[in-house]
Amino acid sequence: MANQRHSVGGVRSWVAGKHLIPTDSSSSAGTAGITYGSASAVTTNPDTGAIWPRIPRNDHSGRRPLVLDHLGVSSVAVAIGGSMGGMAILEWPLCTPPGYVRHVIPIATSARHSAWCISWGEAQRQSIYSDPSYEDGYYQIQPASGLAASAASRKSSQWAATPSSPAAFPVMPSTDDALAAHNDGNRNRLASAPGTPQLPPSPPPIFSAQSYLRYQGDKFTSRFDANCYIHITRKLDTHDVARGRLLSPDEDESHALARVLATLPPRALVIGIQTDGLFTTSEQREIAEHVPDAELIIIPRLRGMMGSF
Repeated sequence: MANQRHSVGGVRSWVAGKHLIPTDSSSSAGTAGITYGSASAVTTNPDTGAIWPRIPRNDHSGRRPLVLDHLGVSSVAVAIGGSMGGMAILEWPLCTPPGYVRHVIPIATSARHSAWCISWGEAQRQSIYSDPSYEDGYYQIQPASGLAASAASRKSSQWAATPSSPAAFPVMPSTDDALAAHNDGNRNRLASAPGTPQLPPSPPPIFSAQSYLRYQGDKFTSRFDANCYIHITRKLDTHDVARGRLLSPDEDESHALARVLATLPPRALVIGIQTDGLFTTSEQREIAEHVPDAELIIIPRLRGMMGSF
């Protein structure tokens, strides 16, 4: 299973509950550049001092089978991955010998990162860059405010195409303190100005969605690093299974994408989620349309990003 470490537990529980595969014979590996593992985007080469390089999506996927070679694995029966993990398992059969990966189950992912997703990724990076603590990436303390704002943007993007999702966060009755609550981001700046009286603490957030986004930001900053997250979003931007696989410089990109997808192992199980605001179901339909004998399943609704992921 290709996914990030914090997500693997949910994936395994879901897989075990559906009895799709025996979890005692499955394995998972984190993607290079995240905060978990022996090296990350904040690692420097001890011999040269060089910083972590920018690794495109398909270059990284070609290296992951090296781990399986080390473990003595001769082939993969089923590769399963969601979101970024889904991108990885679409690449695996393209950068390994024919038959090495026999089946794939891409979940809530795409064959090429869309302009929609790239735009959200850029907005998240700009949130981090705007934090004064970021210091062009050479920070001494984590730019927590920017990283938390980036996490809030990421969560909001998952609701963007799903008008029904905000129903889970009812609007609480507003109070006389509404203006103060909505401007509490200025509290520290105003309080530090000479001659400015200290403002009383703001009341709790008025909206449940507002509280939820702040909670997600605090949780994200407690376990992640800003440079690592920037690296991952850039890696996502490069995802395109047809990249480097054009038959000629003049080949139509849409034709190339369909042609490459047609070379993936047959009988893929492609899963989409109707309420996913990032990886829309049209992208899963595109995969299923071109992979030979693929089956498409659209799950009507799951809360959060892909529910159990």
